[in-house]
Amino acid sequence: YRSKKEIDGAVRLVDAGGADLCACCGTHVSTTGQVGAIKILSAQSYKGGTRLAVVCGERAHQSIAAAWQDAAAVGTLLSSAPGRLLPAVQFAGADGMDFSYCYPQAEFNSRSILWDLNYFKYCFLKATGMDFQEDRLEDDFQKMADVLLRSSSATFMYRDFQSRNVMIKDGEPWLIDFQGGRKGPVYYDVASFLWQAKANYPDSLRQELLKEYIEALRKYQPVDESYFYAQLRHFVLFRTMQVLGAYGFRGYFEKKPHFIQSVPFAIENLRQLLQEPYPEYPYLCKVLHRLT
Repeated sequence: YRSKKEIDGAVRLVDAGGADLCACCGTHVSTTGQVGAIKILSAQSYKGGTRLAVVCGERAHQSIAAAWQDAAAVGTLLSSAPGRLLPAVQFAGADGMDFSYCYPQAEFNSRSILWDLNYFKYCFLKATGMDFQEDRLEDDFQKMADVLLRSSSATFMYRDFQSRNVMIKDGEPWLIDFQGGRKGPVYYDVASFLWQAKANYPDSLRQELLKEYIEALRKYQPVDESYFYAQLRHFVLFRTMQVLGAYGFRGYFEKKPHFIQSVPFAIENLRQLLQEPYPEYPYLCKVLHRLT
């Protein structure tokens, strides 16, 4: 046992059935049943192990209830009139829109995709100290750009469509912070909202909202569900990498704690995504598996 400060006398070590051995540093229970419910808030790789942030007992119940209430409230608003909201924004927002006024890019294109992927590389991946081969990573970045651009549409891409940008006034949703909007495919905003890291939506709610979205989308265009879900996976991976780049820049470089706190949630999203392979990006996936 190693302490950061000098200790006189004996140190009590607590052995949890061979699963963990640590110095006594707080309240201990007689049996694990006294702990009650446990909710894992985040998991982070640390010195060859995994560091968990958890809440227990009544605080776990309160945390779970609050998350469900928030998610259900936003879900209800986004899946009911007037809002089957997102498709209306995407299609009505593009009607008569002069996209040349959009800044810094008029549309979602290869250049903007590679900007975001390099944002991830330089502001997050390199900040971890991980070794990787940049040329092989860039090859897979280009492959990802090609995959994302195989589905283009003349629709408005909100870009920062997430729950914190949905304001509720008189029971109705109003949207803010769309200054990064541009012409782009419908998938990006779906990925941005449903896989936003810290919202941590339950998968059941995510699937319910996806079904609602697809039904609403059919009012504007035909939808091949198999293709839609297959293509959406690539946008979810891309968006997750983009936000990790933002968290790295805002957190590691600008020292803003809110962004650092969001990193474990995004890493967990990444871990879940990689359970199903992305054969298009073999080297990128190898690097991301090491990261998670």
